[in-house]
Amino acid sequence: MGVKDCNYLEECDRYFEDVLSLSKNRGVLGYIELDVDEIEHMAGLISKELVKPDFNISESLTISVFLVWIGILYYQEGNFWMPVYKILRLPSQQPLWQRRLGEIFLKTVKKYGLIEFKDELRYIMPILAHGCVPNFYLNDYFLNVIFRMYKERQELELSIALDEVKHIVSTWRKEYQLYAARENKLRELDKKEKELQVAFEVLRNKDKLIELRELLKDLKRSPELKVLLSKPKDWLEEAREEREKLNTQLNEIRNLLEKKEIFEKEYKEIEDRIKELAYSFLSYWNNDLAEVILELPIDEIENNLTTYWNFKRRYRGLFGVLMRLFMPDKYYRMLNCGSRLKDELKKLPLKENLLENYSSETIRHIRELQELLHRLPCRKCSTSRG
Repeated sequence: MGVKDCNYLEECDRYFEDVLSLSKNRGVLGYIELDVDEIEHMAGLISKELVKPDFNISESLTISVFLVWIGILYYQEGNFWMPVYKILRLPSQQPLWQRRLGEIFLKTVKKYGLIEFKDELRYIMPILAHGCVPNFYLNDYFLNVIFRMYKERQELELSIALDEVKHIVSTWRKEYQLYAARENKLRELDKKEKELQVAFEVLRNKDKLIELRELLKDLKRSPELKVLLSKPKDWLEEAREEREKLNTQLNEIRNLLEKKEIFEKEYKEIEDRIKELAYSFLSYWNNDLAEVILELPIDEIENNLTTYWNFKRRYRGLFGVLMRLFMPDKYYRMLNCGSRLKDELKKLPLKENLLENYSSETIRHIRELQELLHRLPCRKCSTSRG
């Protein structure tokens, strides 16, 4: 049975328990050999568990071995978690997974009695230590450490025994601990120095600070400031936007008022002209007459009036009486035209009877009146009884 035969995380954990129990170097997880396909299979098993809403695993050999091998294969220049997030398909904006996965690793190391490495980098350094040397640094490690140490021992004609290697590694650890302690001390001193610099600046500007504090007190007592401070953070920007909106609305209203003024002027001119035309041939004018004027078939009226008066001139006097006897059809045609004119004009309070007094100007006035009435948006509202 191998890693790729495991179908879920718990089964894979049991597999690694068996591997660890048979390992000669059971204290370090990096000695468990894996290939890229096995690591990808482990990543799939881990991802299935991480997406579960009830994920609550505290120890896992599979997760711990996976983290160690990510460090071996991909760690460089302090970048450990980015490849972990990428391979496990974790959202990069959720750093809480660093703590959860790191805690699983530390608890697993403790549960199985593995070697515990401690450092300021609580999770990364123990994980990397279990992987020994990341692949990215292998060349430098062998060239600058192993080969150099071997060469020095060879020049001195000294052999390298296991006890001596342990002594060298122990010495390195002590030196690193001293180095780390000095680095911590330097950081503390740098922090203290910055605090002292701030204190010195405060002392040097003591008078100005006192003056500013008094001014601040005065400002806090200011009612105007209290009003401003009570407003939300972005109130000024919102007020400016609101002012722009109001200015835009104001300009629109001004444009509408200008158009209204022009319209009312034109409307008044048309209305005055309508009354002038109406009173030129009507005895009075009101709203109902506007509809009557618009309904008049002015072309037919003009044609009937012209025909009527052409025939009427022929049938005047004694000669006209004879014409009626010899040309009755045309006479009756004249009478019919007159009758139609009476029907068409009977609703109009004409000043003069068009059948008695012919006036082409009246026809022209009616035409113009119709045109003007059509131009008005509200004809009934525009006219009034005169």
